[in-house]
Amino acid sequence: MSELLPADHDYTHEFENGIHYASVELAELAARTIAQQCGFFIVRGSWKPNTAGQNPVTALCMYCDRSSRIVKSYKPDPTKETRENISSKGTGCQFQICIKEVWQKDGPNTWVMVGVTSRETGANRGFHNHEKVLYPEHHRHNKQFSEAEKERLRLMRKAGVRPNQQKTTLNTEGGVHHDIKQMYNINSKTRLDEMGEMDAIQFALHGAEHRGYHICLQKDSNNVLTNLFFAHPTSIQMLHAWPYVILIDSTYKTNRYGWPWVEIIGVTPVKKNFNIACAIIKQETKETYEWLLRCIKGLLGDTVPNVIVTDKEGGLLASIPVVFPLPHTVHLLCLWHVNNCVKQKFEVLLGGIAKREVAHAVWKKYFDKAAWSWTQEGFLQKINEFERVWTVKNKKMVDYVRGEWLPHQTMWAMCYTNHVFHLGNTSSNRVESSHSSFKTFLVSGRGAIDTCFAKNHNYMEHQFLEVVNELHKSLNRNLSRAIEAPCTFLRRVVSSEAIKLMLDGAAELKDSCACHFQMTHGLKCACQIVQAKEEGRQFYAQELHVFWRTLDFKNPPRQQQVSDEIELQREHFRRLTVEVEERGPEAVRQARDALFYGLHPAEDNVREPEVNENPRGRPRTSTSRIRSYYERSRSRSTGPGSSGGRGRSSGGRSRSSGGRSRSSGGRSRSSGGRSRSSGGESDEHDTDYSSQSPPGQYSYPYIDELFPEFVRPLLVGDFNPSPDGHCGFRALSHCIYGDDSHYLLMRSTIVQEIQQHFWKYENLYNGGPLAHIDRINWLEAGHAPPGRWMDSEDLFVFATIYNIAVMVFTYQVFDVNNGNRPLPNRYDDAYTVLPIDADPGTLPPTMFLSLHYVNNHYIRLYFNQNQFPIPPLHPLWNGIANPNVAEWGAILEVGQNLFASLGGRQRARQRDPRRARGRGRGRSNA
Repeated sequence: MSELLPADHDYTHEFENGIHYASVELAELAARTIAQQCGFFIVRGSWKPNTAGQNPVTALCMYCDRSSRIVKSYKPDPTKETRENISSKGTGCQFQICIKEVWQKDGPNTWVMVGVTSRETGANRGFHNHEKVLYPEHHRHNKQFSEAEKERLRLMRKAGVRPNQQKTTLNTEGGVHHDIKQMYNINSKTRLDEMGEMDAIQFALHGAEHRGYHICLQKDSNNVLTNLFFAHPTSIQMLHAWPYVILIDSTYKTNRYGWPWVEIIGVTPVKKNFNIACAIIKQETKETYEWLLRCIKGLLGDTVPNVIVTDKEGGLLASIPVVFPLPHTVHLLCLWHVNNCVKQKFEVLLGGIAKREVAHAVWKKYFDKAAWSWTQEGFLQKINEFERVWTVKNKKMVDYVRGEWLPHQTMWAMCYTNHVFHLGNTSSNRVESSHSSFKTFLVSGRGAIDTCFAKNHNYMEHQFLEVVNELHKSLNRNLSRAIEAPCTFLRRVVSSEAIKLMLDGAAELKDSCACHFQMTHGLKCACQIVQAKEEGRQFYAQELHVFWRTLDFKNPPRQQQVSDEIELQREHFRRLTVEVEERGPEAVRQARDALFYGLHPAEDNVREPEVNENPRGRPRTSTSRIRSYYERSRSRSTGPGSSGGRGRSSGGRSRSSGGRSRSSGGRSRSSGGRSRSSGGESDEHDTDYSSQSPPGQYSYPYIDELFPEFVRPLLVGDFNPSPDGHCGFRALSHCIYGDDSHYLLMRSTIVQEIQQHFWKYENLYNGGPLAHIDRINWLEAGHAPPGRWMDSEDLFVFATIYNIAVMVFTYQVFDVNNGNRPLPNRYDDAYTVLPIDADPGTLPPTMFLSLHYVNNHYIRLYFNQNQFPIPPLHPLWNGIANPNVAEWGAILEVGQNLFASLGGRQRARQRDPRRARGRGRGRSNA
């Protein structure tokens, strides 16, 4: 216990030292110093203002900080509930001194300290009734912040320094003893001072607008915010330079509203991520995610990403095909989440944690090997083996895999993703890593929207510095491994990471090369590097994808394309301005308000959402990110022997860099075939295997009579779509999506391709493409009228979109005396359609689609993959194909020779193009 101050000692004499001070501030400082030396502290009390002179006061009274005046000054608010555990340090101490101004005749006035007596009793107020201060260095008056410290704290808070680090810095440099509560208090006061009269949402919008952010928001009928999307101006520049791969995921416990925080991540050529944009959304629904994706599309302009990677979020599954449809954008599911879901569900279905090793062994033997299989045959072999064995042992496991993951197999299995330009991003680990990094800046998960925005801004600025630093290294450093052929000419022209990936792949080459690396990464595969080394040949930067050559994101190689798009948008805006002015004052007022509040959302009087007082992460009523039990069981299953980290185990198989090549324009592919979900988790996306005949059996009648004898032995099956007027588009949908239920999506995809690349198809259609867009754009289910059927010219658009060769065997010769049965060994026409255009560097088609056209009905055919006949080229192709694909006809030589040698020479003639446009136009119906 500390020593009591002497009750009979008059401390007034310590202050009445007869010293005259030049100012009241100096006198006050001297009084505080004397008091602290005596073992107590004094504070300011009342003062008498000076209205005549320059000094602010005439007299200043100072009290002991434990005086009765401090106790009486607290008056509880009767309207508020009394807080518990409130304490006071007041003891009713009567000590008081006064600093008075002394008039000087020959100079400026001075200030002196004098004692005070009580007006009621006349007693001297120089005595104390309490103990001395035991730890004066920890007294609040010795821990007050100076103006320099306040400015330093403001800068540290702006830089995202945590309160405990702020405390350590100030205490180390200043020799004071600030505590953590002071840090929180001063930071809160600084924030309130900066906000002024604005609330959290208005302050956040004001700050975003001031920093040049692109902002989109939604609000309800009560003007309360429901969704907010914002993108940093530097992020938009990076997105225009590297738009090829986008990863989307949400995280929780980041704000006091309990709302999900969505991060949209992009990929750079220097192995660094960048935040394209962030959003805070109220609900994870299809409508919300569709709005979010349209915000991203607004940033991209006319460009579309090649790949979007997400987890199995129902809202994203339903909305991505609507905003970014195939074939321009491919939606991939995170393979890491898929594998963890299956493992956890197997564990539950087998009996819980006790069966963990068994569940892991089953997953490893069947599902994991199927997921990482390089071929579709290997994938199906493992899946069929799993179904055969475990249908008897535990049918629920088979039903789970079949119902939950096989409908989406083309979105996660390597045999399918190896045909996609995904730059190695088959999981959402990049965005999960970004969540973790962002939360280190966030510190607390209970901040308001303005705090989340400010912390995220600091995090993004940190990201940009890291990206620029790595870009600088690639531009200014020579990679020692690239001195020798074939990468000498690539140094400081392409990313060092690209050179490392290629050389590492060549070093790991053993027996054979899958040649997937060029398709998934846009780089040379291992066998090409080995061959170039043997020949002493050098690679040039133009041989690699433009992604790896874009090291200046402010002036990317595709800058001219972006500039042209911006100029077109400006011209469109000018035309809209003229149109609005011609409409009248109401239209002008409406357009003015929309434009003003779009540019200045802080002026829209948007209200802050209600605070969630009991946040528990993801709401139970929201759509499930992973329906397979993994999210709920991960924390329970993490224990001894389990890995707490993310990613594959040390015993896992290494990933292969394979995939399908896509051009920088995001259009050409070397193969099709990806099942996409267009709405939630509907069963309509399951492949209907019953409509596909088994090998050697055919679903269409008279199939043996439709083909000449030389063709029949090469057929192994067929697919007969529904005869509803959509059969042509159904056959194309079956080729790309794995089933024919997406025929309306196929129609809209072809329409979108024609509209976006109108100039390519001007010479394809009679009367121009506009006359046929309305025919194709029939998006109603049910029977399509004859004027809406597919024409043979539509196959050119399809082949160009997907980089597929289409073979059509046409039959229109029937025996009218025998029930319109086709005449044996007679066929009317046969031709092959190739893409009419492709981006530079795109390889010729490696996938062939065979169609059988009979009685105005399309059927898909399956030939022996080792050898099949190829009819001659459609005569229109030579006249409309662009020079960059003019040599592609050579790929048909072997198949055409087989077609001729087997008896098809009689029809290998060139038709008259005009005749081909008329009678040769195959329309599909029933």
